[in-house]
Parts: sequence; C-alpha cells; structure tokens
Amino acid sequence: SAQNDAPACLNVQAKDFVTRAFRGVTSEAQLTRFSDFFVSSVSSVGLAAATGDLVDVTLTSPGFVFREEVQTNAGSTLLPAQLLQSVTYTLTDAPPEALGLSSAMAATQVGSDQALLQTIERVLATPQARDKLMRFFLAWLEIKEPSEFTIAPTVFPEFTPEVAQAAVDETKGFLEHQLSQLAPKLKDITQSTQTFVSQSLAFIYNADARGSAVLVDLDPAQRLGIFTQPAVIASHSGPTTTRLVKRGVFFTRKVMCLPLGAPPPGVDTTVPTTPGATERQRIEGITTMPPCSGCHAYINPFGFMQESFDAIGRFRTSAEGLPIDTSIAVDFLDEGPVETSTSVAALRAFTDSARFKQCFARQMFRFYLGRDEASTDDPLLRQMFFAFANADEQDIVGMLRLLAGSSVFAQRTEAP
Repeated sequence: SAQNDAPACLNVQAKDFVTRAFRGVTSEAQLTRFSDFFVSSVSSVGLAAATGDLVDVTLTSPGFVFREEVQTNAGSTLLPAQLLQSVTYTLTDAPPEALGLSSAMAATQVGSDQALLQTIERVLATPQARDKLMRFFLAWLEIKEPSEFTIAPTVFPEFTPEVAQAAVDETKGFLEHQLSQLAPKLKDITQSTQTFVSQSLAFIYNADARGSAVLVDLDPAQRLGIFTQPAVIASHSGPTTTRLVKRGVFFTRKVMCLPLGAPPPGVDTTVPTTPGATERQRIEGITTMPPCSGCHAYINPFGFMQESFDAIGRFRTSAEGLPIDTSIAVDFLDEGPVETSTSVAALRAFTDSARFKQCFARQMFRFYLGRDEASTDDPLLRQMFFAFANADEQDIVGMLRLLAGSSVFAQRTEAP
C-alpha cells in the first residue's frame, strides 16, 4: 500500500514469493514469467484475486511440487540452493527452512568454504540432526520394534510385551544419552559398562531396579556396550534359541563388513536339535567342513562369542546342562591373530579393531548418502576412517562433518 501497488513493487514481491516456494531453485526467466502474470492479473482482477491466482499457480507447479536435486556449475559442483538442501536433507531429513535457513539465501550460507563449514556446524547442532543419528544407529543395529520380536512366549514367557518395550526403550534411552554429548564417541556406545535399567528389565540384568529406568553400573565381566543390551541381542535371536548363526551373520555383514555370500545351492542350513549338546556344538558339527567352512570361519566366531547370552539377553554360564564355551580364535584382523575366552574380551578386541572402525565409516556413508560406496569414494572413505581412528578419537559427529564438507558430497556427475 505504501507504493500504491506499483508494478515494480508487485514484481519484487512476486519474485520473492516464487523464489521461496521453489526453494531458491529458479531462473530469471521463470521469475519473470510468474511476476508478469501477477502484475497483469492485478490490473485486470484486482490485488486480492491476483494474489490468490499467484499462490495457486505457484503451489501447483512442478517447481514447488518437486525438489530438483541436481543443478551444477561448469565444475560439476552443486549450485548453492541444491548444496544447502543436500546438506540439510542428508544430515536431518528436513528442508533448510525447518532449521532456520533459507534456500533463497543459499549463496550466503554455502557459497564459500567457510560459509559451508559454518552451516554444516549449525545443522549438526540441531535436534533434527541428532534424531537422524539415532535413526542411523537403530537401523545399523537392526533393532526391532517391540511388536516385531519373534521370541516364543511358550519358551520365554517372561519376555512379555512390557519387557520388549522396556528393552527397546533402554537402548533408545542409552543412545539418546550418549548422542546428546557435544562430541559423542563411538567407544562410549560400544564399550560402556553402564546402561538404563528399569524395573521391567531388572531380571535380565540381575540388578536391583525399582520404578523408572536409572543409570546403573553393570558387571564389567559380563557386559560391554550396546552389543550386550537385550534389545540388540533379542533382535538377532530365534524364537526358541539363541540362533548363533544369525547373530554371527549380523556381525559379519553389518558390524565388520566382511564379504559373505549366500549358502551354496542345495545345502541344508537347518541346525540339528541334537540332545545333550550346546548350540555351539551343534553348529560346529555341520559347519567345519566344505562347502560351509569358508563363510563360517567368519560367521561362527561372532556367534560363538555371544553364546553367554540367551535369546532374550540374560547372561548365563551353562545351557542344556553343559558349560558355555565362548572362546574364539580369529586371524582376519589387521592387528593379527586374536584369541579370547569371554564375550567381553571378544567384543573389546573387535570394537578396538581397524576393521570395525572402517566398517562403521562405510555404514555411515551408506546410510547418509543412501547408496553403496563406489571405487571413486575410496579417498573419502579413507579420510573418514583416518580422522575417526586418529588417536582413537571415534568422533561420530566429526565423521558427518567431514562427509558433508567433502567434494564427493558437493559434486554430481553423470555416467557416460
């Protein structure tokens, strides 16, 4: 009103609205087309109706409905609006505007290396970034929802829906506690001897807990980090048994990133129910000879080290009236041959290994970029690993900072 609906003012307002609606991804030709339409409409149908028409055509146009992810300059680097959106969607699953940023002002927020790093820091400090980090851990560990556990109530009647919910709540609460730190460390997650034990989980931990979950010190001879929490263990157990092979496959594939193929055609993968034998003994009886021995040389140690935990995560020293044997010997770590006799010693050795840290870097890369790594990603993966493992820092957020600030993240090329 101050400018009496002057065409110049209407042009500015229309272009500003369309730029915000299109998340900063616009050309001058597009903006001119919308602003000319608006100015013409004002003169023919009035300001109110013309504004309604502008909103209608803008919010139903492809520029608003779809998010164009790839616009690059001559150097194949994303244009500022795409780069800003790539940062926020990758790190938080949210648009810039949800984090107090503006796609329309992207050039000031990611237009230089210093501005990009400042924006990445700002994004990583948001609750949305920590929420996505939580989703990464739940996906990486393959934590089931309480209703998804397959534990048979006829065999484990104590694993009630209430206990299942408490187990998942414990792991989420533990992760939230660790990830809320300014610079959360992976070792604090994988090698902690504390967790939140509620009254519902007290019988699993053999702990004295009343009421709501409280942080307690665990027996360091029995528990070490998140891999010994009931939700993680039960998520990889069978309905009636520990399913040591299933646990071993999970560790092989997701925790250590070791190569693992499908069972050979025609091979019976059923573990016999031999009476008077532990599950380890039954598995050893059918996997120590070809063609099974090749893959099970990796799978079995990861499963056997966990036999001291039953299907719902209770620590035990015997099964089927026989003593539990968690001793393992492996020779596939960069640090050399490793022999351990307890679950805790094995977990400490594996989570201290370079292979584990390399795998963690790969798993974060895959989750946040939504694809498997290619050979061209090797330099970035090495950089992520070296920064992560340097002085055993294990800085989780630092790895994301490095990923989001890398040229791999900012550049796009089309395959020939």
